[in-house]
Amino acid sequence: MSIADPRLPWLRLARLPGVGPVLVKRLLESLGLPMAILTAHPATLSAVEGIGTVRASQIVAAAAGTERAAAEELARIDEDGLTLLTPDHPDFPRGLKNIPDPPLVL
Repeated sequence: MSIADPRLPWLRLARLPGVGPVLVKRLLESLGLPMAILTAHPATLSAVEGIGTVRASQIVAAAAGTERAAAEELARIDEDGLTLLTPDHPDFPRGLKNIPDPPLVL
């Protein structure tokens, strides 16, 4: 795993408290990429339906603390020979991508 591992932002999103798949789906529709969510300004986040100024600030604060723990978890996944699938991975089940609350990682 490298720092630029494309799985890392997805795992970080999955670790955000109070931010589930439905909200992440809205954020992705608005901002495009997981890293854009993790680095967004609170005002940008609060413009998304379902996110007010308080939740936007909580997301920004929580996102800052997810990198190390997510990187450690990803290293353990790799060390154990497991596979972490994200929605942008070709093996991610197509049917799961189309439900209202798709999992962020499998």
